[in-house]
Order: sequence, then C-alpha cells, then structure tokens
Amino acid sequence: MVSALVVSTFTNELGTRKTKIFSFIAALSFGVMSGFDIGGKADATRSGWRHLTTAILKFKNDPCYSYDQLIDAYSEGEALVGNVPFHTQGSVTTLSSPIPNASVKHE
Repeated sequence: MVSALVVSTFTNELGTRKTKIFSFIAALSFGVMSGFDIGGKADATRSGWRHLTTAILKFKNDPCYSYDQLIDAYSEGEALVGNVPFHTQGSVTTLSSPIPNASVKHE
C-alpha cells in the first residue's frame, strides 16, 4: 500500500528506475495478499485458536472433560483453520497443511 502511494504521489521525484521498483513492490504485495486470501486465513486462525482455548479451559476446569475430547477439539480447530487456498484466474488450488490428520490413530 505504501509503495503504491509513493509511486502515485512522487512519480516525478523518483525517476524511472525507482518508480519501476516501487511499482513492482506494490504489484507483488497486492498479488500475494489477494492470491493467498491472507485476511480470510487470519480470521480462520482466530476462530480455531478460540475453539482450542475454550477446550483447554474446559479440560483444566471440568473433571468430566476428557483428554479425548481435548484432542477432538484440536482436530476441529485445525479444520476451522483449513488449508491455504491459492487463487489464480478462474481456479482455486489448495496447498495441503504440513500438520498430520489428528483423527488418525497411531499405535
């Protein structure tokens, strides 16, 4: 945003080379922000964090709340966060999460 404002305000003072550099930075920043839906991912992360925090408080303060319920809440929180969607023109590609599936039982 700052780069776009600098280019639009100080084009004559910057000269050709600096104008190109600031324009590139602005375009790259907007592309990353829109391509990866950073705002949506931040909202989803906050929702997952709230869900898990509630489960932790229940686990600490309610003797009837089991460890298995806490693990299930962790899995639900991960599902709320989801994968990272990458938006290209006309399609959406999902990059998989590096966190393993919590519902799979390991022995």
